[in-house]
Amino acid sequence: LLEKANDIQMHSNAAALNSLALHEEKKAKLASMQTTTKYALFCITFSYFRALHLVRQQKEAFSLSRSKPPLSNERMKMIQEHKNCVGRQQRLEYYMKKARVGEERKLQRIEQERLEKRRISQFEDMNRLAMNRLAAIVQRVYRGYLGRKSVENLRLERQKAALALVFLNDCATEIERAWRGYCGRRDAERLRREMAEFLFLLRRQEAKTEEDEFVIQLQSIQD
Repeated sequence: LLEKANDIQMHSNAAALNSLALHEEKKAKLASMQTTTKYALFCITFSYFRALHLVRQQKEAFSLSRSKPPLSNERMKMIQEHKNCVGRQQRLEYYMKKARVGEERKLQRIEQERLEKRRISQFEDMNRLAMNRLAAIVQRVYRGYLGRKSVENLRLERQKAALALVFLNDCATEIERAWRGYCGRRDAERLRREMAEFLFLLRRQEAKTEEDEFVIQLQSIQD
């Protein structure tokens, strides 16, 4: 049973590890796909803004080439300041976008850590539940063994008591038989002695009677 329980535990652990590995592989694929998608969106956005910037530059150059009067220094400064402002705005949007992406990644990492902790907790709960089940099986088997052992001991004690009672009955029967034999032999000896004494007295009396008869016959003959 312990080997069967160990096999069950190993199979459950292997299944849990396989499911965990499959989940990790799926998660890695999703993360790679998400990273690829984000990079593609970033490249598309970057290409769009670069093309837009080049179109603006060409438009400004074309407008400057068509304008006959030259621009003043103040106008050139204003144009340059506008370009710088647009560049700062674009850089600000770029950095804000990176910050949002970083915040999303941070939230995703926190969520992944939470899910990982929950998965580990579930795995530990499953492992604890499996260990509890194994402990219950071991306890059940051991309690059954103790019960069978106690019943076997009780049965052996009852058999011993029954055998002891049979032995005592046999001993009592043998003692009674020996005592009855002794009493019978003693009574028979007493009866034989009494019979012998009775026969001896009877023969003695018959001998005396015969002797008296002989004496009487002898006296009658002499007379």
